[in-house]
Formats: sequence, C-alpha cells, structure tokens
Amino acid sequence: MDNNTNNWKEFTLGNPQEEQPRRVAKRSKRKPLLALLRRAGCTLPAACGGHGRCGKCRVSVNGVPRLACRVVPEDGDEVILPPAAGGRILTETLDPPAAPTGESGCAAAVDLGTTTVAVRLYDLTTGRVAAACAGWNAQAAYGADVISRIQYTREQPDGLSALSGCIRAQVESLLTQALAQTNREARELKRVVLAGNTVMQLLFAGISVESLAAASFRAETLFRQPVQDALLGAPVHYLPCAAGYVGGDITAGLLASGLADRAGRFLYLDIGTNGEMALGGRDGFTCCAVACGPAFEGAGVTCGMMGVDGAVSRVRYNGKFEMNVIGGGAATGLCGSGLIDLAAILVRQGVIDETGRLLPPEEVPERMRAFLTRDENGNGVFHLTDRVYLTAGDVRSLQLAKAAVAAGVQVLLAQQGITLAELCALEGREPPDAFVARRAEIEIKYEGYIQKQLAEVARQSAAERRRIPPDIDYTQIRGLRTEAVQKLTALRPETVGRASRVSGVSPADIAVLLLYLKG
Repeated sequence: MDNNTNNWKEFTLGNPQEEQPRRVAKRSKRKPLLALLRRAGCTLPAACGGHGRCGKCRVSVNGVPRLACRVVPEDGDEVILPPAAGGRILTETLDPPAAPTGESGCAAAVDLGTTTVAVRLYDLTTGRVAAACAGWNAQAAYGADVISRIQYTREQPDGLSALSGCIRAQVESLLTQALAQTNREARELKRVVLAGNTVMQLLFAGISVESLAAASFRAETLFRQPVQDALLGAPVHYLPCAAGYVGGDITAGLLASGLADRAGRFLYLDIGTNGEMALGGRDGFTCCAVACGPAFEGAGVTCGMMGVDGAVSRVRYNGKFEMNVIGGGAATGLCGSGLIDLAAILVRQGVIDETGRLLPPEEVPERMRAFLTRDENGNGVFHLTDRVYLTAGDVRSLQLAKAAVAAGVQVLLAQQGITLAELCALEGREPPDAFVARRAEIEIKYEGYIQKQLAEVARQSAAERRRIPPDIDYTQIRGLRTEAVQKLTALRPETVGRASRVSGVSPADIAVLLLYLKG
C-alpha cells in the first residue's frame, strides 16, 4: 500500500435501492469520480465515454448534482447514485425446434450486445430452454457505442483489461443466475456459445481492438479458428465474424432465420447502436455495417434514456398528445421508439420541416405553439412534458442514425444490382411489414413536404373560388397588363378561377388581381 495518504480518497457511496451506504476507498491521484465508480463495480451510464458531453453520468455529490466524469471527489464526500435501471429487457423470441444432443447437463447461449446482454440456458437432454436472464451491458460506463469503447482502450493503459474484465464478470454472474434458476451447479455447464458484434467479441476475449479504429478496419481475429477460452470451467465457442464491423451476431441471425438456406435475395437488418446488415440468400450474402450512433437506444439525446421505467415508449397525437410510459409512472425521458414516434408526429404536424429543422414557435401551426420555445440559435425546442423535451440537435441525431441505415441498404442494393421494390417482390407477395415501412418513410421523410403542398393546394382552391365584383374597373388595377385588362373587361369572369383560364391572362396577372381584391 502506498504510504502517501494523499493518493487515497474515501467517500460514502449511497444508492436509493440500498439500505446502508457503502464507504469506498480508492487510490485517486486526482481521478474523476466516474473512474472510481467503475473500479468499485458501479455501472453508471456514460454515453460519451466520460468526456463531459452527454450529461448521462449525473450523480449527487454532497447534495449537489454533478457529472461524475468531471468531478474529483474529496475525502468524506457523500455520493448518491441515481436509481438503478429497472426496465425490462425483452428476450422473448420464437424458440428454435428442440434439438436433444443425447448429453447430460446444460449449455448456454450468450447474446453479447453493445447495450444489453442476454443468456439462455439449454437442457442438453431435451434440447429446450431451461432458464433465461439478461442485464444492461456493464461497459455502458465506458461509452454507449463500440467506437467510444475502442477509444477508451487506446487512451487508458489498462483500458482493454478493464472492459474485458467487467463484461466477463457480468456474463459469469448471469450464467450463475441461470444455473441457480434450474438448481444446477457450474460443473453441469458443458459449453458456452457466444455471439456479438466483432468489437464486443474481441473485448470479451481480451484481444486488442486498436486495429478497428482506422482503415482498413481489420480485426486481430474473426474467430474463424477456435479461441481457447472458458467461463465457469466450460469452454467458450465464439461465433465466426464476417468482417471488422460485421460480427458473430449477424452470422447467428442468418443461420437462425434460415435465410442462408433459401433461394432468392433477402435483406437482413440488425439495427441498434451499430447497424449491421446482409443482403443475399443461399448463394451467399453481401454484408456491411454503418455507425448509427446511440440515438436508437435513447443515448446521445438530451432527454434520451434506455427503455427503462419512466421512458416514453410510444407517442400519439389526436388533438392532444398521448404517450405510453414504461412502468406506468411519470415520464422522465425518451427511449428510441418514443423518439421515432415523436419525430414522425412533429413532421406530420409541421413542427419539423422537410430538411429536419425543428421550427421556432412563430413558424409552426398555431395549435402547436404552446409546446415550443426558442433556443439560442433560433431553432425550436419542443416540450412534450415539463421534464421531457426535444431539441434541434436531437432531431439531427435521429436523422444521422436513419441516414446511416438508409445508406447501408442502398449500398447493398447497388452491389447486388437490384432495387428495394424488387427485393420486396422476390417471393411474389408484399412482406407483412412493407406497409409499415412505407408509412414510416412517408411520415419521417416526406410528410412535412406533403402537408405544405396540401396547404398550398387549399389556398389556391380558396383563391379560385374568390368572386369578382361585377362592376370592377380593370383599368384601375395597377400592374395588370393591357392585354389582360382588355380580355377581362370584355369577358367579365365571375370568379378568379375563371379569370385564370382566360387566354392571354398570365399567372402574374392573377396574382395582381388577388392582391387588388384583398386590398
């Protein structure tokens, strides 16, 4: 132990879910609180990787809200963590057909996601699921996306071991929980099969990810050869990856979906913090990956959050705004699905224009003005509730995520030389979700433009119905061309619409006439 006591800090760590606070002593050397909490085993969200940009690592230090990544604790400080994430992670899927192996014991399948981790335990005798459990990825404290985590391993001498250690400990804990649910012992676990994106698999295995930080993005290994590894004494089998950013989770998905055995070409999408996709069939697949960023997961958004209690998951507008809140309590933020819903509604209502700009109060329909304020740049800020709001920057984050997915799909289609319409028609019928996809495309991309055009049509129709006084003196209308004056005086049309169809009367003449009638 270092005898220099100035290098040690002791602070009280409280959590609303714990009855008694803990005292934590850590060698500090002026390290920020976030780093100390990581080492203490506390998973605190830090979407930006601890660079002070996202505001998600906010804690209470001696009763004052502070960013854990920016505050250095002093001896005796009391740190209160926010309530632990209490949301439900959806792991339910269609169970694969039972596949008894004739062995005794059990095996585990691990879905190693960037945001969540899920474990299923299978009985090898029956081939059926025996238990399942899941949790939020413990690496969240080091960044919301794989780029942030790669950067952490490059900036910190012990970065790789820290990230590898925390995720391995978490998966071991989940495996232990699953075994306990079925009253099994660790020695009954025969093997573990693990699938995740390439970065997550490398981090889990403790293999450097530095080569994935720059072109040509070649991983140290793609796990096509066995890697000697074990958890709880059972061998770990990693799913082979396709490329540096197309991982074993895509391999697993293509196999589980059966697309690898089917004739024709199909588009497979795995959308999350990272967007991985594959286009093809039994003749092979073309794959690519795009950086969606964490917007779909609710991170990188001012009031964004994961799909936990308090998150707005659905938004509707029928003359007033209605929403679904996970857990049924007060809304405290927006998760990814709520963000997409809200953006689509605001486009439809003319609050977000066709370029994606969130408009200030004076530029939106009157019924929407009460929900808006202006930011310092002249853009709008939309307030869904007193605590939940959407900024222009949030809309840009969503646009970037959507654009990344669209770009990836377009690249794959170009590589295969087909269009999206051709892909949907491959089986001779429209996929069940094609209507949903088209509707979402219209609402997020085109609806604002369409609404403006419809409003313009309505204005034009009203103008055409405008009646012209029978005794009007066209010679008194300044700006009306001589030919128009002569034609209109001779024919005496009853409405502006009829006047616009008179030969020799131009659109500019009609505009001058309307201004005169309104005057």
